[in-house]
Order: sequence, then structure tokens, then C-alpha cells
Amino acid sequence: MKNDFDVFISYRRDGGIHLARLLHDKLEQRGFRLFLDMENMRAGKFNEQLFTYIENCPSFLLVLPPGALDRCVNEEDWLRREIRHALNTRKNIVVVKDSEFEDYPENLPNDIAEIRHYQSARVSEEYFDAFVDRVANYLRQGRENAGIPQTAPKAIPLIQLKKMPQTVPAKAALTAPQTRPAASVQPMQPAAEKRKTVLPPGTETVNVPAGKEKVGGGAYACDPKIGTVVLPEGIKEIGMAAFADCTGLTAVKLPQSLTYIRSGAFAGCRNLQEIRFPDGLKEIGAAAFAGCVSLSSITLPAAKIREGAFADCYRLENAVIPENAEILPDAFAGCCKLKDPVKQTEIKE
Repeated sequence: MKNDFDVFISYRRDGGIHLARLLHDKLEQRGFRLFLDMENMRAGKFNEQLFTYIENCPSFLLVLPPGALDRCVNEEDWLRREIRHALNTRKNIVVVKDSEFEDYPENLPNDIAEIRHYQSARVSEEYFDAFVDRVANYLRQGRENAGIPQTAPKAIPLIQLKKMPQTVPAKAALTAPQTRPAASVQPMQPAAEKRKTVLPPGTETVNVPAGKEKVGGGAYACDPKIGTVVLPEGIKEIGMAAFADCTGLTAVKLPQSLTYIRSGAFAGCRNLQEIRFPDGLKEIGAAAFAGCVSLSSITLPAAKIREGAFADCYRLENAVIPENAEILPDAFAGCCKLKDPVKQTEIKE
């Protein structure tokens, strides 16, 4: 197999996909060629082809959200098998720990226990770019050791592995089918009751309870039922990817107490049509609203707008931005309908 990648990204689908995608995009901008298989491949039988990709990549980037290693007690667990193969093939392993990842579990299996001793970087939502630079430096060590040039060719997009066909052993065709017990017949559920248990997209309202100061990273991510989000006063921070890929979300009510919207918080909310930012907001994180393609107009406060914050919002036509706002590179990349170009803040050395 031709070596088209120099970093294999390993992650737990539950809680890890958004950070994995964000790291993929950020590191790609820094010249790396990264292999990231799509999330729907992380269900069912393990795909042995992943081993080949791990073997052909000099570096192995392990993304650990909270609880990511708990299921590794199962010998057939996907993540455990990937980690074990990376250890056995002596890859340059870099561990990325989510800001809410506590520690390695005490019952970590012996075949992957060595992962505790590898270099790691903990996510800093406040200094995210500095964190990515640190990860990039660790990865470059592996690339240099493998003799791969520092200037990588044109970036390769995310790819999706095709499920390998299941081969049937020859003996299986000669074996008579076993008699199955009669299936028990379950009474049909009334139609009205079914409608109560299955909500259509965008019909649910999330009222975050009062008394909290932060919405945790990934707390409500990937829930298509959510149509409206109401945050109470007192909330100061929306964590990384907190509402990412909530494709039914159309409206968000933000409190005046809010000061930080972290990276990818609302990324991929393609039906979000309107959002009003509080005056006291200090920062909108990298890719916080990337891919919110239904936004057409926004009014920003005097805040720091990080890289790619509104990237690929291609229906965005009007952006009211105060002069004292700090606009970082590519904050509005791909916003092709903006009537007035957004002036990037000059970065002083």
C-alpha cells in the first residue's frame, strides 16, 4: 500500500470525534497528512485494514476524551486493538488528552499499559493554537525520524474505509442449518405511543439547568432532535463541541453572563438561522460556528474571533463587527457571500 499519510488519528467515537476532526483540520494546515476514518466505520466488526494504515504511518495520534479507555478491558475493543498495534510496531505515539480527561484507569490491560509513559498534551481551550503547535512538534519528531520531508504535498481529504467483505469458510456451506426456536411474537405498540418515543428532528428544546457556569465539552453533540437551546444567566462558558452537529438546531438563546464560546461549540449546526451574542463575550473559539450554512447575518461584540470561527458559512451576507474586535486568520474563510470583506487584525510580533 502506498504511504499517503504520516499520522494515524485514533479516537473513541463517543466523545472523541469532534476533537479528532478539529485536530485533523488544524494539523493539516500545518502541513501534515493525516488518516482519519469516518465515524460510521467504528461500529460492528473491527476492520483489519486499519492495521495497514497504522503500520504505514510514522506517527500515531491518540485522542482521549473522558472515559475513552474504560472499555479497553474488552480484548476486542477497537481502541485497544489500535493502541496495541501502534505499540507493537513502535510508532511515534502522541497522546492528546481532553481538558476533562482525568487519568488512565487503574485496570488498564497489560498489553496497552505502556501508553501511560508516552508524550502527551492536554487540550487548552483558551490557548488552543499553542496546544496544537505543541502536538505538531511531537509529531514532527516522528516524521523526521522516518525521513519524511518537512514540506508535505497537497493535503489529502478525510477518507472513509469501505467495509471489507465477509468471507465464508468452505465448511460453512456443508453444514446443515441449525433449527431455530420459534420467535416470540411481541404485541404491536400503538401508533400514538410510538410517536411519543420518537421525536422528529429539531423539535426538542434544551433548557440547561441554572446553577452551572459551564456547558461541558460535547455535552449535547450530535443530537438531531434538539431544535432550540436556552442557556440561563450564570453560564460563562460553552465547552468544545458542546452542541456540534446538532443538525436540527435552529435557535440559541445566549445569556449576558457568557464570556467564552470554545472551539467547535456549534460546528456543523447547518440549520442554525440566528444567534445573538452578548456584549460581554470575550472570545469565539476556532471553528465554533464552522459549517453553520443557514446563518445569513450576525452582529459580533468586541471579542477575539479565532481561526475559522465562521468558516464555510456560505450564506452569510452581513457581519457587523466593531473596530476593536480581534479577527484572527481565516475566521470567515469560505464565506463567499459576505458583502464587505472582513479585515484581519494585524498580529504584532
